[in-house]
Order: sequence, then C-alpha cells, then structure tokens
Amino acid sequence: MIFPLKKYNYTIPTENEPGGFGFIRKHDIHTGIDLYCNEYDLVYSISDGVVLDIVKFTGFEESPWWNDTYVIIIYHKEIGTVVYGELESLVKKGDEVKEGDIIGKILTVLKR
Repeated sequence: MIFPLKKYNYTIPTENEPGGFGFIRKHDIHTGIDLYCNEYDLVYSISDGVVLDIVKFTGFEESPWWNDTYVIIIYHKEIGTVVYGELESLVKKGDEVKEGDIIGKILTVLKR
C-alpha cells in the first residue's frame, strides 16, 4: 500500500487536530482525514481496486464560496472502501486501478 500523495511526508492528524477524523467542528464532526497539498497535485491509488463511483462533493450551486470538486470512491481489495475527496477525477466509474495509478488532481475547495 502506498501514500496517495507522492511528494509529501505526513503525520496523519489525530481527532484533536482540525484535519483529523472525529475532530469536533462548530457545526459537525469531521468524518475524514485532511491531507494538505498544492492545487493540481496528482493523487494516486493506494492499492489495487475498482472505482465504485465519482460524486459531486463541493460547489455546484450549493455554495457561492466553494469551487466544484468531486470524490472518487474506490473499493480496495486489501483494505475496503476509500473516499478520495476534493479532486478532479482522471478515472471513470467501473475502472480497475492498480496501486500507484494516478486517479485525480487536487482542486482548491474555497474560492479565492
């Protein structure tokens, strides 16, 4: 299994940190793990799998301050389902991916 971003060395945030799973926010509880990087950085499949779906995530007339982004949902045989968020997809629903395949590019969520 590989890390989804190539040129970053991360400590995964904990539930006590804003980007961590379970972090209590003003209006909800964070249900993901944020990995901060640059816009258009490539995102790689962490393991072999199948693209289950590609879904609208932010923007799309939902909010005037969010850009349009998607999530890519991949079932990985070794670990289960992983949701890769805030991306431009470079794969299609039903595609089989191998560990290390490029699946998307990071997009900026908040409009500048």
